[in-house]
Amino acid sequence: MKQVTLEVKTREGIGKEHCKKLRKAALIPAVLYGKDTSPVTLTVPEREMRKILASGSNVLIELKVDPTGGASHLAMVTEVQKDPLGKIIHHIDFHKVSLDTKVTTTVPIHITGEPKGVKTGGGVLEHMLWEIEIETLPLSIPNNINVNVAHLDIEDSFTVKDLNLPEIITVLNDPDEVIAIVHAPRTTETAEGEEGAATPAASGSQPEIIKKGKEEK
Repeated sequence: MKQVTLEVKTREGIGKEHCKKLRKAALIPAVLYGKDTSPVTLTVPEREMRKILASGSNVLIELKVDPTGGASHLAMVTEVQKDPLGKIIHHIDFHKVSLDTKVTTTVPIHITGEPKGVKTGGGVLEHMLWEIEIETLPLSIPNNINVNVAHLDIEDSFTVKDLNLPEIITVLNDPDEVIAIVHAPRTTETAEGEEGAATPAASGSQPEIIKKGKEEK
């Protein structure tokens, strides 16, 4: 898991107008939460924060609060609030973590390899599950989980229970949840049937009315 250091400052002001002024000054309003501790309101430099968010979904951050004399806290981002277009960051929630206490988070899934059923059988690969929920120690959180699907043949699937992860990582998803599956290619008969069904409509005829008339007779 990637680790970075970020200098932040405490803030006293609250409310929409106060937060607007912060954003105009390239600062993001934030709150640091922790077990059995009161929330701490912060301001975070936007430029540095965007770099951290762009580096991955799970990053361990050492927050240096008021660098000249404040405390340091290990934390993870738990929520990022943005505008509807996803361009402006309105607010960020951090949560304190301990290196010896397990946390729950989600990790993205990356598909690798070309399935045998696609390469030689003309099948179609469908990626169905894009992230999984895990529980583990902060330093054991992977940046992503690679799933090699090269061995999958037609109608073969790769499920959560097929993942080979370290024992320290507990997967919280349903073991039978499908991550990826290779579907059979469309047969010639199916394609011709679809074309045939479209032909009457394309020529301006009304197959349903004709059929109904025959039944009445």
